[in-house]
Amino acid sequence: LQGKYGDAESAYIKALNQIKEVLGEEHPQTISISNNLGLLFENMGLFDQAEPLYKAALKNAESSLGEEHPTTIALMNNLASLYESQGVFDRSEPLYNKTILLSNHVYGPEHPNTIAGMNNLGYLHLVKKDYVKAEPLFFQVFEAWKDQLGERHQKTLKAMNNLARVYHWQGKTDKAEAMFITALDLRKEVLGEKHPDVVRSQIDFAALLTTQEKFKAAEDLLLETVPLAEEVLGEKHQYTFEAINNLATLYE
Repeated sequence: LQGKYGDAESAYIKALNQIKEVLGEEHPQTISISNNLGLLFENMGLFDQAEPLYKAALKNAESSLGEEHPTTIALMNNLASLYESQGVFDRSEPLYNKTILLSNHVYGPEHPNTIAGMNNLGYLHLVKKDYVKAEPLFFQVFEAWKDQLGERHQKTLKAMNNLARVYHWQGKTDKAEAMFITALDLRKEVLGEKHPDVVRSQIDFAALLTTQEKFKAAEDLLLETVPLAEEVLGEKHQYTFEAINNLATLYE
């Protein structure tokens, strides 16, 4: 895989240099390749190399295409996401907010791009443990997907689980429990029991049960979740580690 990344990197760099020389920095093709190379570096974990490419692509898109162009909005979201991955939240948050404002104006409040922007900002607040700000965003995302896609759609169920997590960490345990149970039951029914989203739901629900001091129920659920995660995702997946760690914490 690393070899393929290296081949892609060489090809993108060569193409970027050639197109930049022929068409200029502000040409849409130059912007696109700069963004793609940035994405490649981000996927490789090379955030410091991705950042200048994203920033250049965004600057050139704003100059040549305008701030409200779909490409510009997408590039802004990519840079915000990179800053979030780097933990630079003071740079990420204003970009996410601007992306939502622009998407709302260009696409409308119920467009999938606008909803996705709200979801991204909600995740940022969740990572920052700013649950008061995360709750209304996740609530809007949940209601929007439920209205547009129905309660049983995978996006709706993901939004439901995210909202339940926020309720949990705010101490609204009754609301959280009802939502976790609904999300878990529907995920099993819609996606099948051996699905990564089911693993995620079970980890989150077990965490709530632990908070509620329902230790036996939490233990039973985690004992079911660990082998499920290992089978579905592998022993080295983040969810597998999380399930094992949470189970070990119960035994302390």
